Amino acid sequence: METMSLQILSKVSPRYNLFTFQIIFLWENMRIAFIEANISFIIGLVLRVSGDIQGSFNLLKKCHVMNETNVELLKQLARTLHLLGKHKACLDVVSEAVKFSPEDWEIHYTKGIAYLNLNDFDSAIESFKLANLNNKHEST
Repeated sequence: METMSLQILSKVSPRYNLFTFQIIFLWENMRIAFIEANISFIIGLVLRVSGDIQGSFNLLKKCHVMNETNVELLKQLARTLHLLGKHKACLDVVSEAVKFSPEDWEIHYTKGIAYLNLNDFDSAIESFKLANLNNKHEST
């Protein structure tokens, strides 16, 4: 990639060389940050499966800071909070996820589980009904 960057710089007039170099530099940094976020997400899931729930939470939270609108990340973060016993925080994350994907049955199911653990049975039933309404063909 470095030789390609140099080839591009050599074709551009001298007054734009610095600007072009800055664009290439920023593009490479954004690409690296994207790769790091995906790797952190995967490692976070592996840590959770292997039993390191707190380590999983730390990595998933780091990913969330980099990409706050990723619904799949929010769902995994909520599940990890549930396993840590932080049910109110789980509800906060799930409520944020509903804003981005209101028809996702898994979000409503996770919300229902959190309400069950907080002994708010009426809200849990309502969340389970929404989950069933959004996906009648899978068991929820």
